[in-house]
Amino acid sequence: MTLLNRLAAVALQCLIALDELVQVAIRSPIYLVTGHNLPSAHETISAWVGMSAALGKGWAIEAQKLIDAIFGQGHCARAANHEASVDSPAQ
Repeated sequence: MTLLNRLAAVALQCLIALDELVQVAIRSPIYLVTGHNLPSAHETISAWVGMSAALGKGWAIEAQKLIDAIFGQGHCARAANHEASVDSPAQ
């Protein structure tokens, strides 16, 4: 792997970490007020939106349309499925 490829890989990981940090920052006040759904530092905004849209939450369905328009159709659903598979215990 070339230096440029390694740099790109590190940059991608930094962007994912930032995404996860922003997701926790957005959800933390909601959790502090309601006590529901402690935010996970291992969940991206796309996964959170995808899971919430699958539950039929209106705000998430609209957010999913925007995110999918930017990152490609099905992005949020794939992120939610990935998160669910990572969090599920080994069979």
